[in-house]
Amino acid sequence: MSQKLDLSYQYGKFWRGIVRWSRDGEIDLKSEKGISQVNALLKVICHSPAFDCYDGNFNGLSPDAVVNGLNIDLDAEEYHSDCPHSYRIEHITSFEQALKYRKYAPDWCILQSEFAYDEHVGYGKNCIYFCVRDDMEKIPAFPGKEYPHDEYGYSLIAVITGPDSEIISITSRWNYGDDEYDDFLTREQLETLLQIKSVNFKNNL
Repeated sequence: MSQKLDLSYQYGKFWRGIVRWSRDGEIDLKSEKGISQVNALLKVICHSPAFDCYDGNFNGLSPDAVVNGLNIDLDAEEYHSDCPHSYRIEHITSFEQALKYRKYAPDWCILQSEFAYDEHVGYGKNCIYFCVRDDMEKIPAFPGKEYPHDEYGYSLIAVITGPDSEIISITSRWNYGDDEYDDFLTREQLETLLQIKSVNFKNNL
């Protein structure tokens, strides 16, 4: 068996809950698939705000309840695509417009409430752009080996710019991390990804 359960670093916090799931027959730690699913779950939960919401026993919840709360698909497999992809850049000008994407990025706080959206746009001072990859709709929410820099993470990206068009934050579809503003990519990495020589969204729309 090549798969091994990863309980290194902060992952070990949830050892008690994993033992309970295994004892109760809710997960199968003797199978490759079972271990792969637990590792995938731990990878996501340990790099999301949810990490602080659960105790070492997952608050007594079942695997399904935790997985549903994280909005991941453990029955899927890592998505691979060797084809070149293009991005469509959409300037988001209202909370209602942004809501079209809530089913694709359910963890983005700007899609959870109009209050959070208004805070991130600085009550009109900042701008939000969504970079939508051409295959975004078909990529399952399963963390890849390079998580959060995997196919799912790159398939939908939120960019917030300030009053002078400076980039304030770049957020992956995974909503990786718990900082107020994210740095999923540098400006240079974003330019390479979007195949834009100099990112200035106002000039590239």
